[in-house]
Amino acid sequence: MSSHQVHPSSTITETVCACNHMTAFGAGFVTAPNTIDLTTVFDKFADIGNNAGVLATVLTTLALYFVGVIFLRRVDKSGMKKLIVHSLPDNRSTDRYYYKITVYTSYGRGSGTKSNVAFSLFGDKGSTGVRVFKQGPETFQAGGVDIFLMAVEESLGDLHRLQIWHDNQGGDDRAWKLDKVIVRDLQSGDTNSFLCNDWLSLDRGDGRINRILPASTEQDL
Repeated sequence: MSSHQVHPSSTITETVCACNHMTAFGAGFVTAPNTIDLTTVFDKFADIGNNAGVLATVLTTLALYFVGVIFLRRVDKSGMKKLIVHSLPDNRSTDRYYYKITVYTSYGRGSGTKSNVAFSLFGDKGSTGVRVFKQGPETFQAGGVDIFLMAVEESLGDLHRLQIWHDNQGGDDRAWKLDKVIVRDLQSGDTNSFLCNDWLSLDRGDGRINRILPASTEQDL
């Protein structure tokens, strides 16, 4: 008799060992993995057209994948665009006081504009005079956020109003629905919001393309 062997009383679910050694033993088992015949797997792909349910599932999954890729790519490009800061074209190299101006165009069809947009910013220490935003193919689009850097000679002090308008020369995209403008003094860190949520259009809203927006209070926000 060998040192240990399977006892006749063992069952399919329990193994009983008979040993003549006075030591402890353990037993276990390993389930053999099922073998996969790759040739039959690929053969089944050739037959997929005969199974409408499987074919529909595969095509739907692929379609959702590509739609997701396109959507995420657009979101990524939109996020990158929002990080771009445009210097105003009329900034002077001798001016050393800076403001960041963030312009929010409203959502909705036709809210964006290709007209040329200008503004004047007023504070208790002075005003900017007429300034012009840098217009490009991707600025002032519906639902867009555009950031500009404005240089002035010195601080404007406490800001109290913003006048903003356009030249109505944008063709079919001449109208503009402005949501709001946020101005941040990059030296002091002070921020002012100028709420609009209205059209600058001759044929929409009240028919005006020139708005005077007071600085918002905490109650307005």
